[in-house]
Amino acid sequence: MKFNRKSILNLLVVLLMLAAIYLYDSHKLHSVKRNSLYSIGIVTGVHGLARGGKAIEYGFSYQKRNYKGDFPTNLPDEQTSRLIDKRFLVVFDSIRPSWNRIILKYEINDSSKNPTNGWKKIPSQVIKTTHNN
Repeated sequence: MKFNRKSILNLLVVLLMLAAIYLYDSHKLHSVKRNSLYSIGIVTGVHGLARGGKAIEYGFSYQKRNYKGDFPTNLPDEQTSRLIDKRFLVVFDSIRPSWNRIILKYEINDSSKNPTNGWKKIPSQVIKTTHNN
């Protein structure tokens, strides 16, 4: 297989783009871990992804502002449809709340009130059930 200058340049561009995406995701994850707060998220729906599969849509509030997120899943359709309107724990970056992730492992009690300023630690009394998702 012959490589010409253009094909090598294209390969380098693709590799640089993949490296940039990886670094951005790593930075985002590290920032969420460093500045993490927790809140209650409500599953609002499910949508398909461009590459196939689906993602769970959810929303939560922090300091009287509403935020949205989605999380890719491979759960069967019957399981994802049962999650709609249920409440789960959300971890987010206190500096950039749009950087967030729902934690489907922890379903939240219906009686638990949403924290205006988030929780620094997860209060055990708000956890309704623990799932193995």
